[in-house]
Amino acid sequence: MSAQVDYHKALYALMTGNTALMSLVDGVHDRVPEKPFKTKNAYISFGSAVVVDDGADCIVSDIHTRQIDIWSRKVGSIECAHIVDVVKKAVHDKDVTLEDGQIVHTLVDLSRVIEDADGLTWHGIVQVTASIEDIS
Repeated sequence: MSAQVDYHKALYALMTGNTALMSLVDGVHDRVPEKPFKTKNAYISFGSAVVVDDGADCIVSDIHTRQIDIWSRKVGSIECAHIVDVVKKAVHDKDVTLEDGQIVHTLVDLSRVIEDADGLTWHGIVQVTASIEDIS
């Protein structure tokens, strides 16, 4: 598997394994279903992924950045902001082990809440990064 795929899976596991987070959202999706808003009126999806070379003379390393999107239809931005905070706690400053045995340290380096263009939905954004060295 690629480091990018493994990192995605690790973030997914951190979020779905967090009972406090899962009590607030209707799921964590890579591909959002047709009707994602259910009883909790909030869900999480994966956004963009960016990989930037961070290697040196004899080290192959990349900085992996993943965007995690929170979508909430509860009235006001406060509920979305709360879910953003819980996502941050679930993934920030965590060590995860990738399938090939690498231990990767995750860091949240940006979060924000904005109103979606539809006027009904609040959009939370959590950006998570990790430096992953190729050990193959």
